[in-house]
Amino acid sequence: MALILAISVFDSISIHAASARDIRVGLTSLYGKKDIITIYNNLLAIGYCKDNSFTVSETLQSAAGFSFEADQNEWYIGSTSYNTFKNASVICSEMTGDGYDAVPCLYASGQWRVYVRIPADSISTFNLHDYGIEFKDATLLRSSSKTLIHAEAAGYEFLIDGYLGAYPQFKAVNSKGGQIPVSLGTRKYRGRIEIVREKDKITAVNIVGIEAYLLGVITCEMGASKPEEALKAQAICSRSYAAAKAGFNADSSSSKPYLMNDTDESQVYKGVGAETDASYKAVKSTIGKVIRDPDGNILEAFYFSTDGGSTDSISDIWGYSSKVYDAVFDPYETDPEVEPWIEEYTLTQLSNSLKDSGHDVGTVTDIDVAVTTAGGRAYSVSIKGTGGKTSISGNTLREILGLPSTKFRIIANNGSADTLYAIGADGSTNTVIPGDSYAISENSSLSILETSTEQYIIVGDNSLYNIPDSLPPAGSVYIIGMGKGHGVGLSQSGAAGMARIGYDHTEILNFYYHNITIGKY
Repeated sequence: MALILAISVFDSISIHAASARDIRVGLTSLYGKKDIITIYNNLLAIGYCKDNSFTVSETLQSAAGFSFEADQNEWYIGSTSYNTFKNASVICSEMTGDGYDAVPCLYASGQWRVYVRIPADSISTFNLHDYGIEFKDATLLRSSSKTLIHAEAAGYEFLIDGYLGAYPQFKAVNSKGGQIPVSLGTRKYRGRIEIVREKDKITAVNIVGIEAYLLGVITCEMGASKPEEALKAQAICSRSYAAAKAGFNADSSSSKPYLMNDTDESQVYKGVGAETDASYKAVKSTIGKVIRDPDGNILEAFYFSTDGGSTDSISDIWGYSSKVYDAVFDPYETDPEVEPWIEEYTLTQLSNSLKDSGHDVGTVTDIDVAVTTAGGRAYSVSIKGTGGKTSISGNTLREILGLPSTKFRIIANNGSADTLYAIGADGSTNTVIPGDSYAISENSSLSILETSTEQYIIVGDNSLYNIPDSLPPAGSVYIIGMGKGHGVGLSQSGAAGMARIGYDHTEILNFYYHNITIGKY
């Protein structure tokens, strides 16, 4: 075992120059609630963060990295503190040589203690004072099922304990003490890693500067090929969302280890491997900028993939009022990430899916969208069956069936086919030829879309519409829709469309969010 002198080196990435504000992100996509998590770096500087200030206590070395897992044992805990791992490990070596299982444990900032696991048949003869250790009654024996984590390195082991409300943080350094990304195997992360206990599993939490975090977010959420101004708008949205959701808190913690994660439940974040030139430019050119609501608070800026012609009011989607989120007709999605879609379901499939989700009505006989939002999304869906009837929200049906969005209509076999007409510039009306798919442009000209879509795309006064070119077969329904995502806030496809025709990121943000200001956090 080698012990290295502690070196405190802060992240020197140039994009941090404007701010040292750190956030905490739960890495739940790959490293959440796992049995074992390994940090593959050879040198780890260990310390605690308090009041957003990280202090290194010492640096440990392991040629094979460091593996962590939840510890399920019960231990006698020494009340004597040691300021280094080395000092605690000397005592542990003496005790282990006498046949006892003694392990150094990082108990609190700068405090290593000796944890001893004593065989039941040896407790009566075990003399703690023989090793110069004081054990108080309160710490004599306790279950470690909630807070203790076992760490194994090349040739030695240690414990970390969140019993006092905080876990240590690990910063990867090179042989000269300079900070480098922390490697968890398939992904690397800037900043520091905290391993936290969640019941009998462990989770990795990334403590990272918000600007460096964004480098690993932007092109995960919006592809690197999108126009620069759209990426800038995305950077400001993502920064605002993270600041409002996670807050600027880097302190070591065990009670609330993270308020946001690295999945699409929050924002997709893949660390260093997802950083691109495009994400760097978008972050650097907007560094520190956030969106504020009319009350001056940083906005939890919602965004989504594709709106299908219109966004929606937050009151219609999530039921609370806002001066920022109103329905917006969006003519800019000229190249949507998700094309208009059609899903076919048999009534038997619908019946089974509803039953499995706790909405059993027997065999479905009729299903229809009863109420729509201002943006054309299904607010309420009425369902009748052989065993009764019910009404569920459009979002509930979306979750049950895995639909891309709630902007859908339901077409039954017993309905009547829609007839499509094109109105010419002279006011004449022409029937659209069945069997092909057309788009009606603003000047009433027709342009053929892909014939494989089997639907018509119509440009209306305040939205887009799609209808199938035929009815579904007997015993089935079509659920036909547009867009992807919840429909509140910025449409990424629309933002890209706006950028392509010359709008800048500020104009894009003010189009999708109302009554906002944009400034530094």
